[in-house]
Amino acid sequence: MSTYFHLSCTVNVEDQSYSDQVASLESGIRQAFENDSCNFSNIAELDDERDIKINGTFNPTGSTSDERKRDAKRLIRSVFSGLMNELEIPSTAITINCTVIARTINEPFQFTV
Repeated sequence: MSTYFHLSCTVNVEDQSYSDQVASLESGIRQAFENDSCNFSNIAELDDERDIKINGTFNPTGSTSDERKRDAKRLIRSVFSGLMNELEIPSTAITINCTVIARTINEPFQFTV
């Protein structure tokens, strides 16, 4: 079942030699979620100078809130990993701190990509 979600994330540069690619990553996040139309829909980006905020719907699977949270992390990590691969940014060059609120998951949660 599709559910509404809100994702807020901050990209931290760990290796300054990738600063240009990180700027491209930040500007491409919304498009990356829109491109993954099998898992995400109704994507909207909210303007904020410090954080990247995405609203939309997605379908994390699982019969419990914990299972849906695990799947939500997997779905979101997949989008970020694909974009990082496309921009040739190694996982050691950045960290992405994420906070997610989703209607079918009991409480907000945080994780790092």
